[in-house]
Amino acid sequence: MLSERMVLIKARMHVGDIDQESLQELEDIVSALATARGRNHDATHKARFTLVQAYLMLGKDDVARAALSASLQDLAGAPITMATQIARINCHEKLGDLASKQGLHEGARQHWAQALATSQSMEKGPLGIEERLQEKLARGR
Repeated sequence: MLSERMVLIKARMHVGDIDQESLQELEDIVSALATARGRNHDATHKARFTLVQAYLMLGKDDVARAALSASLQDLAGAPITMATQIARINCHEKLGDLASKQGLHEGARQHWAQALATSQSMEKGPLGIEERLQEKLARGR
């Protein structure tokens, strides 16, 4: 049931149709997944990242930043798997983007560099991520 609800919300997000009701539903899904499967389950991390994307779409940058930081804290105790590494990359990249948006360019570079290092430590990182991160680092913002 939770995955079907996530698919519907993601489809709405894809067309830019996100509202407070959908946001609340996403928060409920993340909470339910964390309870049912644990805070470090792959499905929980994916749902949390979708929630962060919703926060960003609604201009709730501070809430997104807090959620990303909380995710990184959870990931610090998670086993190293492809899914957790991708979650780490996503968190650091978005935190870098948020820092850059605020004009905190050194903080942005640190997050992007961490995302890049994590990707490079993987046997095969996510497609296109290294190039995107290297471009951000080269631009400095």
